Amino acid sequence: VPTEPNLIDFLQHVDLQRVTRNLHRLERFFARPPAGLVYWLQADRRHGFLAGFLWYAFCLAGLFPPPLWAWPIYVWCFLLTNGLLAARQRKRGWGRRGIHSSLESPGRASPGRGKKGPAVLFDLWNEDIVPETMAQSIKNFQRAMSDLEDNSNTFVSFLERIANVFNFADGSATLLVWTTFGFASLALSMAAYLWFLLDGEGRWSCGILGGVACVLASQAGPATEAQEEDEEEDPFQTMTYVNQMMSCVPDDGDLAHHYIATRVQCLSSEAVK
Repeated sequence: VPTEPNLIDFLQHVDLQRVTRNLHRLERFFARPPAGLVYWLQADRRHGFLAGFLWYAFCLAGLFPPPLWAWPIYVWCFLLTNGLLAARQRKRGWGRRGIHSSLESPGRASPGRGKKGPAVLFDLWNEDIVPETMAQSIKNFQRAMSDLEDNSNTFVSFLERIANVFNFADGSATLLVWTTFGFASLALSMAAYLWFLLDGEGRWSCGILGGVACVLASQAGPATEAQEEDEEEDPFQTMTYVNQMMSCVPDDGDLAHHYIATRVQCLSSEAVK
């Protein structure tokens, strides 16, 4: 006679360690520091001035903006260069800290963490060597599911508010957004028209804008070792701020409350008696 599954059977057949690990890997992926060209620019401020000068010369030589047929080749060259730089940085960072954040779970020990000395780029999962107890697995799983619930709610609410701000879910907020976008579109069109009159080919303007962008990117600097170890950046922090600023725009949950509040809930007059 088949029996109903219980909680113990469920916990025994579900790999809680792997589920918890994958959830933390997802969070670490969104919080991963930049690599490739961006990391090279941030490694030294002189790189920004060098890249800005080379970009300005590149544009003045008439190589940018390219014709429409050459854009696929330019994109391919950019991705290839960025990938080669990232591979070189990963190779140099193997065995020492500071290149990429590891995939370790917060609060877990890893080789080289919290002490001086070399640390591998991808940490070894300690629970694969020393299995966790059932109590530890349940505790880690509960923490991971709590984080997943908060982060998924933040992400879904962010997408719903962005969609509802354009479809008059809240008339006042949507009217304000469309009015602001209208003035911004008019200003951008006028600026683009003046840009075309002053620099029709875009050589000077693209060179100046690109050079300034390279210099500004180099001023940020890479995250220090202490910041990487002591600061746990929330990858959904920006979405949280946007949700707070757009609190006047309802998400689908708020729309459901509005719908219920504006409808008569009693199906018949007898239900009121």
